[in-house]
Amino acid sequence: MTPRDIFGVLIRFVGLVLILYGIRALVVFLALPSGVDAADGGSGVRLASLALVLLALVIGAYLLGGAPSVMRYSYPGSPGSPS
Repeated sequence: MTPRDIFGVLIRFVGLVLILYGIRALVVFLALPSGVDAADGGSGVRLASLALVLLALVIGAYLLGGAPSVMRYSYPGSPGSPS
């Protein structure tokens, strides 16, 4: 395996971890709505929780897809990247 391949595997692994974190956070967000409301008494906490879930899922999906712009930036002259 080349360093480019290893880096690609690491990017996809981080993406998988972020997807799993986002799913776990979404389950907690949906399962405990009254607990979050009671903790701070406002919808700001719920909105921040939902934003964190969505951000983790979107970034995780991008990284799980291989993050082509990150790979092009990291390895600009390697074969397979447009020059």
